Amino acid sequence: MEQATGDVGDARGLTAAAVAERVAAGQTNAFSADSSRSAWNIVRANVFTLFNGIVAACFLVLLVLGRWQDALFGVAALSNAVIGCVQEFRAKAALDRLALLNAPRARVRRDGVDVEIAPAEVVRDDLLVLRAGESTTVTGGSVKVASGSGSATSSGAFSLITADAGTNGVSGRLHLES
Repeated sequence: MEQATGDVGDARGLTAAAVAERVAAGQTNAFSADSSRSAWNIVRANVFTLFNGIVAACFLVLLVLGRWQDALFGVAALSNAVIGCVQEFRAKAALDRLALLNAPRARVRRDGVDVEIAPAEVVRDDLLVLRAGESTTVTGGSVKVASGSGSATSSGAFSLITADAGTNGVSGRLHLES
């Protein structure tokens, strides 16, 4: 990975043409993250279960024997599967709406102006502008850090990391001071 060096105060960031060039080259931060299960996964989890298989087999045996009155429990099992699917579809819709409300934003400097964009729109060599309490959205080199940033190790212990020009930053690192 190439590291950027210089002074953030003097840096203008990428131009619109440079951003378009990187987007065309596929050098973006785009990724696909599902916030919930797909419709097929919901139906499969609610319909194709061991319990429903046993109930369906018993239902069919009773129908073959001509005891349809005794097979009515199959309707209850079918209703249970439909209710489970409906409830989970409603929960999926609510979770998808919440994911949109809590969508993260990245602040980058482009053409000398700080703009907020979706993290997927960050391109290679973009100049990220971080403020206190924000975490980085990508892994890359630092240009200038006026203060330290922190990182929690796998044990959960928090350690202060100071970054000089050229220091690699890791995605998810929390910026402590502005």
